[in-house]
Amino acid sequence: MAEKNKNSIKRRKAQLLRRHIEATLIIIAICVFLFSRMVSDKEDLRNRGISEYNNGQYQEALESFRKAYDEDQWFTDEMDADILMYTGDSYMKLNMYQEAYDTYVKILEDYAEYTDTDKVNELIDLSQALIFVQSGSYEEAVPGLTAAVENGYTEMNMYLGACHEKLGDYESMMSCYNAYLASNSINTYIAYQLSSYYMDTDINLSSAKSYIDQGLSCNDTVYLEEVKLNEIIYYEKISDYNTAFLKAQEFISEYPDNSVGQAEYDFLYTRVNIDPTPVHIEPEEENDSETSVDSSGS
Repeated sequence: MAEKNKNSIKRRKAQLLRRHIEATLIIIAICVFLFSRMVSDKEDLRNRGISEYNNGQYQEALESFRKAYDEDQWFTDEMDADILMYTGDSYMKLNMYQEAYDTYVKILEDYAEYTDTDKVNELIDLSQALIFVQSGSYEEAVPGLTAAVENGYTEMNMYLGACHEKLGDYESMMSCYNAYLASNSINTYIAYQLSSYYMDTDINLSSAKSYIDQGLSCNDTVYLEEVKLNEIIYYEKISDYNTAFLKAQEFISEYPDNSVGQAEYDFLYTRVNIDPTPVHIEPEEENDSETSVDSSGS
């Protein structure tokens, strides 16, 4: 009887030990699961993306932000909202305005409590306006760009000026470009637009030359080809054909596929290589007197 009781006690102890081990394993598994949901590489990936963003590596930053956002971690809604803000801003820097718009809308829909909704709404309106610019809907873009300038995005004066130029409102164009230059350095696009305006209207060719020179000397190269073409046209307008021809030679060597530059070169070639020989020569008059024949034969 005593032996039987001992065996029963052993079995109960074994069962209790087994249950204890099982419970411990379950607790460990739960802890591991919770830890995996609360700790990840999200923050490291976000910080890497921010570093790339600050260095102007926007494409690389987008990839880091995508990976950071995709990391499945609990209690990170505020961080996710921040990651998406950087993502939208990166798209804006890359002129990917539709993607930026979609990102800002997602922030407003899913993370409104963690963001400045007024700021996000401004960015939604701005990205929408820039979508209009990209699609050539200049009239539709003007209200959004005007609001953006009023909200402090003074760099949008450049796009607003471009819209006014496309719509034929040159007074508003000039006002926007001057406002842009009041707080931003000149770039080749502004230099091209303003030099073109002054040359097309023949209002002030010296101002056109000033903007051409500024465009040629600035660090931006996006519209450098157009600025160099305007330089040729400027010298042509002031009848300095020799300088214009030399500039045209350099231009077609640098941009051989530019048909307008080639046409300028061909025209200027005729200006500096004029054949002094007259195209049409009148025949000399015959001054020899005709021999008179006496009809009488005498």
